[in-house]
Amino acid sequence: MPDPNDPVDVLGYARPRGGVARVSQTSEPQVKGARRRLGVPTLLPILLATLAWASPPTPPPSSTPPRPIASILLADFDHPTHVVVSWKTREGEDVSIEGDRSYSDDKGRTLLGRNVECFVAVGGTRLTKGAGHPDGVIVRVGFYKHDATRLFFDDIAEDGRVHIQLSGIHFNHPVGARPDAVLQHLKFAKEQLEVCSLPTNAKDQYNTAGPTETLNGRITPGIDTRQGVLDGSSPEHGSVSITTADDGSLTLDCEFPYTLLRHLQDPWQSGVPGTFAEPIHFHVELEALPLETLHRLESGEESWPPPSRQLDDTPDQVPPDAQPVKSDNGDS
Repeated sequence: MPDPNDPVDVLGYARPRGGVARVSQTSEPQVKGARRRLGVPTLLPILLATLAWASPPTPPPSSTPPRPIASILLADFDHPTHVVVSWKTREGEDVSIEGDRSYSDDKGRTLLGRNVECFVAVGGTRLTKGAGHPDGVIVRVGFYKHDATRLFFDDIAEDGRVHIQLSGIHFNHPVGARPDAVLQHLKFAKEQLEVCSLPTNAKDQYNTAGPTETLNGRITPGIDTRQGVLDGSSPEHGSVSITTADDGSLTLDCEFPYTLLRHLQDPWQSGVPGTFAEPIHFHVELEALPLETLHRLESGEESWPPPSRQLDDTPDQVPPDAQPVKSDNGDS
């Protein structure tokens, strides 16, 4: 029998004064009695009450809906785009080449058809010139010659026009785009500039849809830019349209006279294919904007660029001997 003076724990173990536990032969009634003496049944409701007091009360439901978490606008790389390029030949044949393109860069360009290589990329001239809207995403479709010794568009008619369509441009939010923000960038090779007796810093040329577009003062009308020549206002001009499909994706259509590929400073002002230097590369770009931003711009609630960021019309690089040229497209 255990010493009655030894403490007995609730599991029925007797602990001798020597400190070493031994299994007690305590009967079940004695164990229950020990539990009652230690107050286990009494402590349980106290513990539950303490936990209830410590738990914060559940707030009542709010009548104000939670504000959505804002995120930046991103192009959806999981959806490939589709590119179509078409023109009419001297014999009146309609030529059309097309294909899907995932986002890459100019190094990832592949042959679209005939003599035209193509790529689709995020970013463009408006971004590199510091004239892009902070909420926007720029997407461009670019082209290179497959064979530099041939015309960009095989056997194109003398008065030919080129039609470019870029469709399936998806984003992570609903978007729109302003047609007057579309522009075309042309790039000429150093050798081409030398043949035309032009300085090497005249390699970049721009055709814009906006009649007053200067890319925040970074391009100069009549020197490196044909302003508003993609506005569709006359047969000599190109045109631009941007539509939204049922799935929310954008489609860009740009049509332009072949002669808009000629350098503004080219001394040979003929528009006959093969008589003037073509660019080695050109691209067409749009700037997609969240619908909320687009509505603010269209309503006049917001202007871009804001007055604090508007620069004077001093270009980055103007050839020192360059003079405004009157082209046969009606541009100055």
